[in-house]
Amino acid sequence: MRRGSFLAVSGLAVLIGLAATPPADAGGKVSIDVQINPVPPPVVVTAPPSLVVIPGTPVSYAPAASVNYFSFRGRFYTLHNRAWFYATAFNGPWVFVPVEQVPPPVLAVPVTYYKSPPPAPQVLFAKHIEAGRVHARVIYAKDVEARDGRVAQVVDDRGAKRWKHGPDHGAHIKTDEITAEVIYVEHLKTGWLEADEVYGEHVRIGR
Repeated sequence: MRRGSFLAVSGLAVLIGLAATPPADAGGKVSIDVQINPVPPPVVVTAPPSLVVIPGTPVSYAPAASVNYFSFRGRFYTLHNRAWFYATAFNGPWVFVPVEQVPPPVLAVPVTYYKSPPPAPQVLFAKHIEAGRVHARVIYAKDVEARDGRVAQVVDDRGAKRWKHGPDHGAHIKTDEITAEVIYVEHLKTGWLEADEVYGEHVRIGR
């Protein structure tokens, strides 16, 4: 029996289309860790840090900061112990923000701009996903097709506007199982789907 490969997704919210595109027939699992009950970060900034725009993105970062420090549209973001926090002032206070509420451009910042890269991403971006089983808290998609599953809420997203908020991604993932906090995907096909919320234009669950 051929041993299926394991897709190791590294970085913060890795842009799969650019960072780790698996072969079309890759087996195994895609697993993304999620942290609960996050503790606010001990970020101490006494003066506004010098910010530099990250090439090709609308996000800025602080090269001289000793922690993960980003700025986007008047807010400041930091990733601490795999949990996201934001502040409306450069020196806080820092408030926990669920990963699905972090702006996609911030999530898509290349890992090289992090002072403390997280051990695993929480968000999966892909063009097309075909998997035996998919587990996620929130899914933003254009088309979803599942033979069976348990979904707490399906939200009609005409025009798939929420999915389009994700960064440009072209990955095609075919695997046995995917576990993630949030998934941005154009087309999702699976035998079993388990999620709290699914936003999509065309969602079909059940034969």
